Amino acid sequence: MAKNYTNGFLIYYIIRIMILSYAISSNYSYAQTIEPIFTQDKRNIVKMGIYITNIFEMNFAGGYYKTTFWLWSKSKDQFYPLEQDIEIMGARDIKINPPTSLLIEDGLFYKSVKVAATVNEKWDIRAYPFDTQRLRIAIESTSSDISTLKFVTDSESSGFDGSIAMTGWKIAGMEIATVPYTYQTDWGIGHNRKSTYSRFIATITLKRSSHRILGTAFLGFFVANILTGAVLLVESFAATRAAIPFLGRLNIVIGSLFGAVGNKYIIDNALPASDAITLPDLIQIGSFLAIAVSLLTVIVAEILDRLKYPGDYVNKFARINTLIYIVSQVVALSYLAYDHMYVVP
Repeated sequence: MAKNYTNGFLIYYIIRIMILSYAISSNYSYAQTIEPIFTQDKRNIVKMGIYITNIFEMNFAGGYYKTTFWLWSKSKDQFYPLEQDIEIMGARDIKINPPTSLLIEDGLFYKSVKVAATVNEKWDIRAYPFDTQRLRIAIESTSSDISTLKFVTDSESSGFDGSIAMTGWKIAGMEIATVPYTYQTDWGIGHNRKSTYSRFIATITLKRSSHRILGTAFLGFFVANILTGAVLLVESFAATRAAIPFLGRLNIVIGSLFGAVGNKYIIDNALPASDAITLPDLIQIGSFLAIAVSLLTVIVAEILDRLKYPGDYVNKFARINTLIYIVSQVVALSYLAYDHMYVVP
């Protein structure tokens, strides 16, 4: 009887040891499924991904664009409030749909939200209309600095919808990254002069289809250049000066001036102000200089004719100005032909 009692205890302890061993091995296997980045750092590590579904209303004059995208997070924190914690830097307005939450296979808690936002953008128009724009969606936590929360990228799943269609643009690529961003304040809650937050950045690169815009947006300037060049050729020969009256030649130059001024207003209203000298600025400057040279040539040539200067003398004066005009236009065309040298990466 005592032997049977002892055997019962032995079986009981063997069963308990087997159950304990299974529990330990199960917990070890569960921990192994979580990526090392989530287990080696004591902070809340949030893996962020983004999929951009649309980009529209790129407003250069207003300095903004609109976009919709899906944003998701993976973390060990079951209660991480993705829909409440994120801030899109520079957003004028933002709409976030209710989140979808689930526990994924690797033991992490997953959340996703759909976001629609209007985002401020400082456009780089130095090479317009051969410009490349980089739209940045920058996201930070509103409640936790980098000492308690860190973003990492889900590069494998992030991307953009290939059906995104923007007239005059093509998508050249997309990159995502996380960087620490430091503010020169502690927001009044401590004694430090600085605070650093983890920032998740998605950058999508757009290249403009420029050839049609070059022919339409600057049409007034091109016509003005052609008219001023024609007037200079007329001034270069005594016979053509005699055939076309002074007022006719002068009116052609004045007409080209009005055309260039009108085109300038159109360009200025379509583009934002820039501190740098842009390609549109250079085209405008070249056109107005050509008009000034042509106007000066017409007036001076007429004065010289009326003062009875020899025709060859007047012709030479006009031809020198014409040569200056031709050289300036060749330089401008060469500059446009090698526009890729002007685009700043």
